[in-house]
Amino acid sequence: VAQYRGYVDDDIWRKIVELLERSLDPSCQQLEDITNCRYPLPNVSIKGHLELLELLLDHGLDVNKVVGSVKSTLLHIAVNKGHVPVVRLLLQRGANINKTNNRGDTPLHYSIPISHLSVLLLVLKARCDFGVKDNKGNTSLHSSSFNGHLTVCQLLVEAGCVPRVKNNKGDTPLHYSASSGHLTLCQLLVEAGCDPRVKNNEGDTPLHSSSSNGHLTVCQLLVETGCDPRVKNNEGDTPLHSSSFNGHLKVCQLLVKAGCDLGVKNNKGNTPLHFSSSNGHLKVCQLLVEAGCDPRVKNIKGDTPLHYSAYIGHLTLCQLLVEAGCDPGVKNNGGNTPLHYSCYYGHLTVCQLLVEAGCVPG
Repeated sequence: VAQYRGYVDDDIWRKIVELLERSLDPSCQQLEDITNCRYPLPNVSIKGHLELLELLLDHGLDVNKVVGSVKSTLLHIAVNKGHVPVVRLLLQRGANINKTNNRGDTPLHYSIPISHLSVLLLVLKARCDFGVKDNKGNTSLHSSSFNGHLTVCQLLVEAGCVPRVKNNKGDTPLHYSASSGHLTLCQLLVEAGCDPRVKNNEGDTPLHSSSSNGHLTVCQLLVETGCDPRVKNNEGDTPLHSSSFNGHLKVCQLLVKAGCDLGVKNNKGNTPLHFSSSNGHLKVCQLLVEAGCDPRVKNIKGDTPLHYSAYIGHLTLCQLLVEAGCDPGVKNNGGNTPLHYSCYYGHLTVCQLLVEAGCVPG
């Protein structure tokens, strides 16, 4: 009970010492049975009871003992909770700084999400292995990049952590920072040697990630540092496909200016205009049409951007595409015109537009 609650009362302290000297197991299996506390031992580190932990270590507690279902060490727990004195004590007593739990995490991994700089400095000073990957292939730099901890990333890079390492999905720390839009962090990783052109297992570059999420300044950085805006992923999508699909106008403007092919098709034959039309992004469609994207292009199913805009009932977008030269009577592979779609889904004003534009309802 004293261990679980962290009591340091002199009388209780004396009784604890007496019990330990009578060979009570300091790992507290007996106490666990008596008190019916599920995890009495980890609480020593969780609550930061330094003196009690020191007493247990003096009486034979294994400094690298693993606890809980994840099989973390006391050092994992103390690091995660940010208890600097406890971390220092465990390291002084020889705790294994590189020991992994069932998830493949080292104490260094545990120091990242909470961003306890004092704890991190202790762990780094203990000469931890920066290259250790968890079960998902993530290093500590992946974790800090994912959470946007710039100062932590700086410390890791300066300490020698390699920024080019990929995880099991092929993502580098730059993929994570680009996806989250952390500009300064992306600059740090690029300057540290992370290749802005690198692809993950799905063929996505960091530019695909930043374009999809609309992070304009990050996209600018990646283009300026050599990432090709015309590069395709495994689905055949370029960064312009990604930004068009989500309606990020300024990113689309940047990519068009950077030389991205407007008429490029993905594996299903869709152009960026197909994507922006399917989601009703009018301003992006205007940009693409004005920049020279052909609105008459069909995908592998024979659908044009007008089929998509008629399907969702976007009147103004349909007007734009018709005026840009898209045939309102064009048929896809199933023989359906845009009018079929607008009629089926009850988009009256779009039906009127298409009939007036020359689509024969018969």
